[in-house]
Amino acid sequence: MESTNKAVYYLPNESNMERYFIREDLLAKLRWALIIWFLITILIFKSEQLSLQYGFLFLIIALIYNVLVNIGVRIKYKTSLSIITFLFDSIFATLLVFFSKGINSEFWPLFLVLLISSSTLLEMRNNFFLFIYLGTLYFIACLPNITMPYFWDIFLTRIFILAISTLSLGYLSTLEKNMREEITKVAMENASLYEKINNYNNELQTKISEATEEIKKKYAQLEILFKTHKIISSDIELDKTLTAIIKSVQEGLGFDRVGIFEVDEQHNIIRGRIGIDKWGKPENIENQVYSLDENDNNFAKIAKGRLDYFYTENADKSLPPSQMKYMIKGVGQNVVVPMKARGKIIGMIAVDNFISKKPITEEDVHLLITFADQAASAIFNAKAYEIEKEMLNRLTKLEEEKNEFIAKMSHELKTPLTSINESIKIILKRLVGEVTPNQEKFLTIAKKNSERLAKLITELFEAVNSSGQKMFLEISNINIVNLINDIITDLKPLAENKKIDIELNILCNQENANISGDYNKIYRALLNIIENSIKYSNYEGKIKIDIYEQNQQLFVEVQDNGIGIDKDQIDKIFEKFYQIKDPVIKYQTGVGLGLSIAKEIIEAHNGSIKAESKGRGFGTKFTIMFPKGN
Repeated sequence: MESTNKAVYYLPNESNMERYFIREDLLAKLRWALIIWFLITILIFKSEQLSLQYGFLFLIIALIYNVLVNIGVRIKYKTSLSIITFLFDSIFATLLVFFSKGINSEFWPLFLVLLISSSTLLEMRNNFFLFIYLGTLYFIACLPNITMPYFWDIFLTRIFILAISTLSLGYLSTLEKNMREEITKVAMENASLYEKINNYNNELQTKISEATEEIKKKYAQLEILFKTHKIISSDIELDKTLTAIIKSVQEGLGFDRVGIFEVDEQHNIIRGRIGIDKWGKPENIENQVYSLDENDNNFAKIAKGRLDYFYTENADKSLPPSQMKYMIKGVGQNVVVPMKARGKIIGMIAVDNFISKKPITEEDVHLLITFADQAASAIFNAKAYEIEKEMLNRLTKLEEEKNEFIAKMSHELKTPLTSINESIKIILKRLVGEVTPNQEKFLTIAKKNSERLAKLITELFEAVNSSGQKMFLEISNINIVNLINDIITDLKPLAENKKIDIELNILCNQENANISGDYNKIYRALLNIIENSIKYSNYEGKIKIDIYEQNQQLFVEVQDNGIGIDKDQIDKIFEKFYQIKDPVIKYQTGVGLGLSIAKEIIEAHNGSIKAESKGRGFGTKFTIMFPKGN
């Protein structure tokens, strides 16, 4: 029997060594792939994030290091080698990101590779320290860029990715560990059974029958637990999740009475949440409240980690007074196990067989503990969902209040602004008396600024008014060529002010260049786009507008030779309130709504719009598509 136990206990250690060796061997191959990727990046793509000098230095170090690791793994592998390689990998990744522009480095996923390769071998609590370690190194690597715009947005997003990966992998590692423990347990039972068969041949049939019945029972219980796990994992409402858990404990594991208790750290108490009796009827356990400071209370001991779980053969004699006041006499066996989620005890499951008096075995307790861990994860997710749902409701309400406020303010501002603008027009027309040249100059400036402000208020009002609402369209037949000509005529003074030449090329049958839509809204959308091209074009520049038909669709291309747009900003220009960030155009007017409004209008007409630019200084091309109408 002693040799059997030794063999059984040796299996996990041997398995761990194998896992570390396989990990190291896989990482060595992965490093070769990363070295090839790194070589391609610096030689072929010529990454601007890392100088050629530093690039070759890192490359040489990586080659030498990986060759040495391969030799070490093949000659004599020890687990300490994995620790050394992990530390070197993490330092190497930190230096590489640090010298390749920090937060903007394209090599930051190396930290994710390190996390994935290491976290699966660790416990959940150790994964937390791994996450802290890698997160700290990544922060150090990004320190040179801490003052740049959007640093914290990018940094926190990547840290969030690392955190989610840590939690997910830690959870999978915990499941894998539980499976290994279950396999070890089965191996021990099989070894014990084998010994008994050899030693007690006369009792062979009896022992086989007993073992078979026990396995069938466990299999049936595990099958129920598996189905239950799927049910409670698929439901995200807390009350439904709790109900599913408590019924599963009773029906699946066969206990008479079941109660779920939750830890309320805010009020420093443990209280009953939900309970049922043997016949599935609710039991009032909400009045059961225990203080976390009660030293003799078993619930408090479990919550503080001083007790793994509580089990007693006779509750009448073993329970402290703080628990006995809630307990019915004659309960007998009583078990309380913790529910752990993310390494923290969030509650307990209490069971007994008060009615049936069926014995509670040690296996029943262990099975209940396993189930409690699954239940804790489901409860944790359900609580997180409720918190997120509440936050979403609050944000939605705030968004509605903000939109209502902006809409009211826009209306309140437009009325006096219209009055001011009309008064200036009357004065400039000399209807109330003569105006000196100096006065006319300043009044013209005031008129221009009031008109610009009115336009900004209109855009702001339209942006808020269209947010989350279906756009109302007055459909009519529109000749797109005539509409473009009207826009060019209206924008002619603005273009002439910058000596910009607008060239219109009609590459289709003008009479058939018709679309169905709301004239005023389409006019507004195309006006915003062409005006935007004038706004960002250079002095004495040129704008080319092509109108053509293809596959029963009409296209309008607006090409300018202005300042252009960087590739990292091209996808953002249609976002509300987004403005191109560049010192050259920092004095341009507007609040970043023109293109956003244009996109909404075009898409409301089942059309599309896209922007293209080869980069700063190469101009921008907008391509607008409308389905062809009658």
